[in-house]
Amino acid sequence: MILGVFPTTHTHPCCSGTPQLTLLPLPGCPISGDSHLRVPALRLGPVPPSPQLGSDPIPSHPIPSRCAHRCAAAPPLPVPQYTLGTSSAPSSPSSPGSPGLVPAGLTEDEDVQRMLQGSLLWKVKAKGGSRERLFRLQEDGVTVCFEGRFRHARSPQSFSVANIEGVREGRRSEGLRKHGAAFPERHCFTLAFKGRRKNLDLAARGEEDARHWVQGLTKLMGRLQAMSQMEKLDHWIHGVLQRADRNKDNKMSFREVKSMLRMLNIDMDDVYASKLFKECDHSGNERLEGRELEEFCRRLLRRPELEELFGRYSGEDRVLSAEELQDFLRDQGEDSSLRQARTIIRTYELNEKAKRQDLMMLDGFMMYLLSAAGDILNQEHTKVHQDMNQPLSHYFISSSHNTYLTRNQIGGTSSTEAYVRALRAGCRCVELDCWEGSDGEPVVYHGHTLTSKILFRDVIESIRDSAFEVRLGPAAQGCWVWGPSWCLSPGPQLPVPQVITAQQLPKLNRDKGSSIVDPFVRVEIHGVPADCAKQQTHHKLNNGFNPRWEETLRFQVRVPELALVRFVVEDYDSTSCNDFVGQFTLPLPSMRQGYRHIHLLSKDGASLSPATLFVHVRCKSL
Repeated sequence: MILGVFPTTHTHPCCSGTPQLTLLPLPGCPISGDSHLRVPALRLGPVPPSPQLGSDPIPSHPIPSRCAHRCAAAPPLPVPQYTLGTSSAPSSPSSPGSPGLVPAGLTEDEDVQRMLQGSLLWKVKAKGGSRERLFRLQEDGVTVCFEGRFRHARSPQSFSVANIEGVREGRRSEGLRKHGAAFPERHCFTLAFKGRRKNLDLAARGEEDARHWVQGLTKLMGRLQAMSQMEKLDHWIHGVLQRADRNKDNKMSFREVKSMLRMLNIDMDDVYASKLFKECDHSGNERLEGRELEEFCRRLLRRPELEELFGRYSGEDRVLSAEELQDFLRDQGEDSSLRQARTIIRTYELNEKAKRQDLMMLDGFMMYLLSAAGDILNQEHTKVHQDMNQPLSHYFISSSHNTYLTRNQIGGTSSTEAYVRALRAGCRCVELDCWEGSDGEPVVYHGHTLTSKILFRDVIESIRDSAFEVRLGPAAQGCWVWGPSWCLSPGPQLPVPQVITAQQLPKLNRDKGSSIVDPFVRVEIHGVPADCAKQQTHHKLNNGFNPRWEETLRFQVRVPELALVRFVVEDYDSTSCNDFVGQFTLPLPSMRQGYRHIHLLSKDGASLSPATLFVHVRCKSL
């Protein structure tokens, strides 16, 4: 038996990230990597740009005066200190109440404090059985480590709060339904992860402990989601610094700096690295600490392409007036009213004196471009924006075939969790292959194959609990739909993306310190057969930190309303297949023109923050 309405094409839940024509997915998600994000919460705030590599020590940032309407020089911008902190080994206890250990606003939170102290939780295995483990939130406020109660020789395991998709209270997972009967309902909870990582089913010793972990994780997830891109970048660099400081003396030797550069995906010449190190080592003790370390990092984090763009509109004084910002907004194809320009300055400018005089400096300009306002995805399209009053047959429905399978169709595993993941990803039509079980109770599996069986009752309960958690549009005959705009086709378009730079691409082989990516970018168009096309840039040798291409790619799209645009970053390999690095997929009508950042995702939609692409997009109509 099949439950659901089927369109002409569909996708299988364990497909790779290759886009399909009719699904029109949630923007950014591939159509169908687990990224480990350490975010040491030392101090929140943006990282101001540094002077050019090899230049004099970092200057202050006064507001220059060019004419009467410019304000007088202002004091330097406040900047974060890149101190390494006193983080100890991952399994060591945290110090409750210590300042700066967890995201701002949560330092004194009772739930987070309990997580920092640690709790003994039962880890319920997928095949039955359970073991008690010590779970503890680390000082970064994001990493959770767990190990055996008696600290066996095996190294502790960990996961990042950033990779949790949801926390379910009670026995609301397949594992706990089957094997959690020994634990009271209110002691149980499940962590569902993004991507293909399996659920973590847990049971606390008491109801209070379970409540602290459920509420604490939910708060941390919300705080991470609310962080700006600049905050994520600042925390990311702190994490790298902590890992590179091997002897935990809060200072960086040249050897540790070289190790840090490899962690950052930078292959820097030893001579140049040594020169930069010595220029920042003002104390002359062959160690970087405090302001010296801050200066070194700020030089690395420079964005020359943004400095050039800012200078193009601001002129020689390097300060952007509201009127000059209007010029930039006009070229971006956005609301370029003076009121809008002033609103942007008040929202993103960091210098209070500049803000009061409706002026924007480079730091505020970078904040603006890295925010949602500078994203390639039209933010209005993250919610239902199409005409939803047409007959059901006028819409394409996001559908799943053989939804119950987690692996291959011959001998793979069937699971109710596959339904949960598909529905939470926005799927509105799922399939149940129903057969009579040996005891007369219906089961779901791929008939006449060796795939495992699951109870029809369990599938229905999972659909009941998950189908309506993500609201994508109005309900119709049990299916939620995406509305088309193809009835009002504007005609063929010529998208012209220019790939400018990438920032902080993830390191693919963490175990091999010398491994640094040779990245290139491929842009793919997926739509009607005549529109499907792909083009790519050249690869850049040994630079995953800030590669620069400035290459323009051109496409012709005949039916833009049904086209998806996919930006893919891969690691070039001349002797074997290229390795996937990151991607972002969105409908062509949702792609904004102008200078935009693309926040990269893994194949199955997990964030790779702070990895981004910086592009310029033009789209002409024929």
